[in-house]
Amino acid sequence: MIVRRRFADDVRRHFAGRVIAREGSLVRADGYTFVFESPRNEYVKRERVRTRIVAIGDVGNIVNILPANTDLERLHYEISARKRLVVTDGNECSLDIQECGANR
Repeated sequence: MIVRRRFADDVRRHFAGRVIAREGSLVRADGYTFVFESPRNEYVKRERVRTRIVAIGDVGNIVNILPANTDLERLHYEISARKRLVVTDGNECSLDIQECGANR
């Protein structure tokens, strides 16, 4: 999930997790938060597993479904051979973040 920024200086934050429970349009997910650190010019994965309650229909969130076998522990950001920002676990999961509008 990518949290849309409302202002240019808002923190760029992404969350990748597994859905643990669902009720209506709300889901509870356990996973990792990635925060863009400007001085390093990269997304940094926070080490601690977090639990988030997310409203799927919230226009402030861009939700992408990762493959079921995605290894969340190995998930990280890198620049692809096409010079695009992707999130990958180094195996089958590879999602082009720029196609999701995260860096616009």
